[in-house]
Amino acid sequence: WGISRIIDALEVLPEANVDLTRIAVSGCSFQGKIALFAGAFDERIALTLPHESGGGGTISWRYSDMLEDRDHTEVENLHHALGAPWYAEALAQFVNSPNQLPFDHHELIAMIAPRAVLAIESSRIARMGAEAARIDALAARDVFAALGVPFRMGATEEDTDHCVWHNGFTPDLEAYVDRYLLGDESVDTDILRSKYDVDVATWIPWETPTLP
Repeated sequence: WGISRIIDALEVLPEANVDLTRIAVSGCSFQGKIALFAGAFDERIALTLPHESGGGGTISWRYSDMLEDRDHTEVENLHHALGAPWYAEALAQFVNSPNQLPFDHHELIAMIAPRAVLAIESSRIARMGAEAARIDALAARDVFAALGVPFRMGATEEDTDHCVWHNGFTPDLEAYVDRYLLGDESVDTDILRSKYDVDVATWIPWETPTLP
């Protein structure tokens, strides 16, 4: 809400000399969740850059629940989301049955289409669920592909501490900035980097149609 109000203000303040066609939003952890939601709900944002946003961000509720059971480690699934003030109380009914959720967060990422998004993840912090982010990135990218712009949905991943920038992220970030903020259409943004080999057939069982 606050990000959208800032853009509202910039629209009526031409003296700020801001190009409103080249707005990006970014943040890490809780702020990464905010960045993702801002990009999904405000079409004036050209580039969305959620960084290690965890549960309620770029990771799948369903997959994160499976990860915690499989790996016997804490992942930011629905159990760990309870009590945080930014979640609706109605979410609690799905804590023990995330498969009954009427949505998952690949759909939130896909709301950004056809605008650009680069998800930035760390594989070092189990709680932040980088593997669950991988499945969401692949599922969301199907929607971008259906719209003919798969290269506008990217994901990059490194082994680094929480919210600590890794030099490996830099060329991927620069590619997205160069293309979607600076207008260099020659830059390759077909980026989906991850160490995780996820079971796509099980977790993405649908076929996405080509959309107009």
